[in-house]
Amino acid sequence: MSGLALTAHSAASAYGLATESLLAGLRSGRAPDGRAVPELDIQALLGLKGTASMDRAAALAVLTVGELLAAHPDLADPDTALVLGTTSGSAGTQANVVRGSLTRRRPYFIEPSLVPFALMNGPASICAIRHGLRGPNATVAGGRAAVLGALRYASRLIGGGQCARALVGGTEELTPEREWLEGQYPVRAGPLGEGAGVLLLEPPGQRPVLAEVLGFGSRLVAGDQVQDAVTDCVRGLLTRHRIKPGEVGMVSAPVELSGLLSAADAVNPAGLLGDTGAAAGLFQLIGVLTAGIGGAAVVVSVDQGHTVVAALLRLP
Repeated sequence: MSGLALTAHSAASAYGLATESLLAGLRSGRAPDGRAVPELDIQALLGLKGTASMDRAAALAVLTVGELLAAHPDLADPDTALVLGTTSGSAGTQANVVRGSLTRRRPYFIEPSLVPFALMNGPASICAIRHGLRGPNATVAGGRAAVLGALRYASRLIGGGQCARALVGGTEELTPEREWLEGQYPVRAGPLGEGAGVLLLEPPGQRPVLAEVLGFGSRLVAGDQVQDAVTDCVRGLLTRHRIKPGEVGMVSAPVELSGLLSAADAVNPAGLLGDTGAAAGLFQLIGVLTAGIGGAAVVVSVDQGHTVVAALLRLP
């Protein structure tokens, strides 16, 4: 066992900027009116300073980290790490930088204020600067598997004594550039969406435990054997932790598990929110945490590059 627990979370989604709007939407089972986060006026919400070139991915990360810190102000200290998942950063901002290098009088006459947001670690860095987070700061680029990968990475940071706790999450924006890039894959997961958020990972004690994190598993898929790889990954994870498939009460996975967890209730936020890319694992986790079912739960994310990451939780 990792000895760590998920104790808080915040998220912005197509239901709205506040976490409560997401929870209400998931409880109702009603799809949001659109796929983008509504009412995201970056400068109105975050002020004029440093936001003229801020993209949606960075803004959503800043807002959701701020929401969680507002509820738990004691977290803003050097013992709190921030680990965010991403696909490869903001596709929209990166396209603007490339466009500027091709169309301006000199290739290096690009807009300087775009550069911090064009880097894949831009959102995590901007969050640390704006919220005074001085602990370890990392970005995990793993597409749809990024949040579970970030959670695994953060658990190692805490286990290694590099921090006492971690804010772990992901951010993804909905832009024409991302639409085009996703269209280059041979298989699409469905309509695209966007969102962001973080979960608090820490040793249990100070806050009520939403779920104990038992462990992780991962696989790299050869060819198109995704379903077999996911099933094998989950079976191995359960075996290592001596949990029988029948003891799992909830599962959130993008593919069928070949009957392995047929008795578990399925949680599928993507059916309501769309393909939220690097934030997909975040919404899977929040969906499981708030479903109201106790016992063991399995969350699996699969990226287009066929990276499989699974997390095993125990809910009170």
